[in-house]
Amino acid sequence: MTSSFSSVSIIGLGLIGGSMARMIKRCFESTRIFAMDADSMNLSNAQLEGIIDFSLPMTSSGFQTAAKSNLVLIATPIDSATSALKSIAPYVTKGTIVSDMCSTKTAIINFANDLQNKYEDLCFIGGHPMAGSEKSGYHASSSHLFENAAYLLCPSKDDGLHSNAISKLGLYIQTLGACPMIVNPDDHDKSIAVISHLPHIVASSLVNVASNNEDREHTLSTLAAGGFKDITRIASGNPKLWRTITMDNKTFILNILEEYKHSLDAFCKAIEANDHTSLEMLFSNAKSFRDSLSSAITPPSVSVYNLSVDVKDRQGIIAEVAGILDQAKINIRNLYIASNREMSGGCLQLSFSTIDLRDRAIKVLSFAGYNVSSQ
Repeated sequence: MTSSFSSVSIIGLGLIGGSMARMIKRCFESTRIFAMDADSMNLSNAQLEGIIDFSLPMTSSGFQTAAKSNLVLIATPIDSATSALKSIAPYVTKGTIVSDMCSTKTAIINFANDLQNKYEDLCFIGGHPMAGSEKSGYHASSSHLFENAAYLLCPSKDDGLHSNAISKLGLYIQTLGACPMIVNPDDHDKSIAVISHLPHIVASSLVNVASNNEDREHTLSTLAAGGFKDITRIASGNPKLWRTITMDNKTFILNILEEYKHSLDAFCKAIEANDHTSLEMLFSNAKSFRDSLSSAITPPSVSVYNLSVDVKDRQGIIAEVAGILDQAKINIRNLYIASNREMSGGCLQLSFSTIDLRDRAIKVLSFAGYNVSSQ
């Protein structure tokens, strides 16, 4: 497979930058990858593994070399990203695309626009892969971290140059296995405040409440398994990183926290008033919306074809279904186990990248005796 970018520079080789480097090398082995990182051990390890081809110093000469690549990706924490962009901007030549991989977009795009007014060859596209881990660092990076994940792209300017750049970058990201989506920077930051930043704050608050209510026998810690650990997993994220993210998107986060407080107040009022109807309605509304959420990322630019399989709840059933499809050389794009069978046609839901694969899967599984329905 031929890459759109014969050379890529990655500034920041932690979890996100390291995972991108691994993904590029897996898909395009001949791509020359240049990397910069404050931790020389990350660079040494990546070079020994063959993940990067050249390590560059965090100096003006390093940025000058990095700018010669076809694609430059800034994968540092937010508070370092603008500094990296400012350092590389003077050396970028026409045809090179510069993008970041940070979780907020408005501030860095405003900063990029000021630089683009000064350096006419600079073409910046905001980027945000919607994937991560509570772990951090290059050692936690993975070649499939972004696979089937939404990868949000935000144009910094509305002109032909940036339109072509975002199309080229989007196609490249799709080829790597992620799902590109184009969004407005403000819409991005508001949406991420709701679905990413608020949940992290809530998870951290829940854990703090649990910690404050722990007894000397550690009863709470012993019981805090299952659902509690699942819902608070993200509270194990890097505190310094999340401090920076929260402050960078504080306007949208504060607005959404107000809405969240109103929601909690509604629960409090219903409980205090013994209002069973309102309380059940609050739970019901939440359940309806939660159940409507798709288990698979399906942005407009990516077609996904689903089917449901009616299976018994027994050991090995998922491996059995996957094995049947594997023998038929049918790749599953995504798999979801429904928690209930209401209106779903079956509790095992599978997604495929083409309608042909979906239809073949229906035939193969039906022949094996499974009750299958398309969606």
